[in-house]
Amino acid sequence: MNTLTGNSLIALSLLLTVAVPTATVTYLANRKRKAALQIALETTAQKNGLSLTRVNYLDGKVIGWDQQKRILLFSYLTNEHPTIIDLNPISRCYVLRKKNSLETTAITLQMADSNNRVRHSVPFYEQFTDSKADLKKFDTCSREWEHLLNKAADPAQTNG
Repeated sequence: MNTLTGNSLIALSLLLTVAVPTATVTYLANRKRKAALQIALETTAQKNGLSLTRVNYLDGKVIGWDQQKRILLFSYLTNEHPTIIDLNPISRCYVLRKKNSLETTAITLQMADSNNRVRHSVPFYEQFTDSKADLKKFDTCSREWEHLLNKAADPAQTNG
């Protein structure tokens, strides 16, 4: 019995020796990544005279919205500068969910003009980049943005 307890304590200490530093490094890396995205977004907004009324962080992505000017900012962690998307010519937004036979491979927010031409796409989920465990979070967030942007595109909804 003492050998079993001793072996269990050794195994536990080895596990903690590896798990705690790994979890700490991962946590700090995620904080650093979020801070970098936030700085890039705020810098771009400030340079372009934008006042962001909503911001969402999605792992290695960030999306921000200036409701008054109808400007969307979007960036990946790997982008040096966020993309500026003018939504004034956009008449509707919709979520496009791509699937193979079994799995969702992508969730993208499409922005179309009055001629139904897709002018911009914002990827919320990409199969080989994002965690499948967060698929529901990406889907929910994309639908919230779809609703927000469609509401902003319809003057009857924003005034009434």
